[in-house]
Amino acid sequence: MHTPGISDHNSRGAAYAMAGNYRRALIEFTLAIRIKSREATAYYNRALVYRSLNNYQRALGDFARALELRPAYRLAYYQRGFTYYVCGEHHRALRDFGAVLALEPADIAALIGRSRVCIALEEYDQALLNLDRAIASNARQAGEQGAYTYRGQVYSVLGRHTDAVVDFAHALSLQPGDTPI
Repeated sequence: MHTPGISDHNSRGAAYAMAGNYRRALIEFTLAIRIKSREATAYYNRALVYRSLNNYQRALGDFARALELRPAYRLAYYQRGFTYYVCGEHHRALRDFGAVLALEPADIAALIGRSRVCIALEEYDQALLNLDRAIASNARQAGEQGAYTYRGQVYSVLGRHTDAVVDFAHALSLQPGDTPI
């Protein structure tokens, strides 16, 4: 008889989460943690489920534990930064996106994440710097992740309407079904 191991619970938890059965996913990830309490991935996965359930404090706690166990866990920094952003804790979000960029300076998602926080803080010059870096790194990938849309929004706020229209048009060429505003 096969006794489920941590990878079995993580696999089942991921399948449940993808199917939207978050209650079962939490059970599986918690079982994985019980088997191996120093496994960062199980905490990370459970944090994503907690966030899907809008339980941000538990999500942040699990992201923190994952980072204690694996200090260079880029995805955990990114997802915790995004969670802080959703919670309106912008300076903490900036710190976590910065941690991602310290580990991988050309991480497009972190550059865009940081720009979104800067937009929320009305730090438009910093937002533009991050968006320009993301686009310079890989224009297509950055565009598919919304860089042109966000940059167009910043241009619009700054009264640079011609630049905004150009970026919105570029965004629509990459994502034809998107509504940029």
